Amino acid sequence: MSTQQPMQQQVPLVPEHPEFHGHPWPLDTSGHKLQGTTLVMALVDATGSVTEACINRTSDHVELDRLAVQWLAEQHLRPASRNGVAVSGYVRMPVEFTTLPPELRTPPVYPRAYCQTRPVAELLETLAR
Repeated sequence: MSTQQPMQQQVPLVPEHPEFHGHPWPLDTSGHKLQGTTLVMALVDATGSVTEACINRTSDHVELDRLAVQWLAEQHLRPASRNGVAVSGYVRMPVEFTTLPPELRTPPVYPRAYCQTRPVAELLETLAR
């Protein structure tokens, strides 16, 4: 009968290819996930598509800001309605990039000022530079 203990496998804290909703999660120079919250203001049309956006508050990481806009633009949101009819409207949405459990997260701070939205493709191109 063998008395060998099973070998403990080391599980990395950050998977080899971490993801954020199907997108590669940006990493810092030491390979750790970048963390922060991007507050995106978006124009949602009557069909629920995000057509324009802007960064209302940055995460201080352009990679996270770009991913926040990209992810939000892929979502189908419930449009605003007026008298039971779908209409376009603005939404401000915090997009959190964190590994903290929900009970340790701080609520997002909403700036008093708004930002000027522009077409999503144009904003993504600007953030890619």
